[in-house]
Amino acid sequence: LMLRDVLRDFDVPDVAGALAPRPLPVLNPTDALTKKMTREAALEALKPASSAFQGQVNSRALEIEVFPVEEETVNRLLEWLARS
Repeated sequence: LMLRDVLRDFDVPDVAGALAPRPLPVLNPTDALTKKMTREAALEALKPASSAFQGQVNSRALEIEVFPVEEETVNRLLEWLARS
């Protein structure tokens, strides 16, 4: 699914929250300057999205993970796709 130009009108947390309750992995998030975020910073930035996932049947559908090595990110994404 591709939503062309969606970020012209909405912020990432809004779009992510709109996907609830569908599973959403957020792997190695970056900030607006494309600097890699810590998990804690990503949790803070995605608070609006995480509130949309709370209380859902699958409340753990929003997964935020930060990996030190890109290869781990690819492996995690492949695992997630295999489960879906």
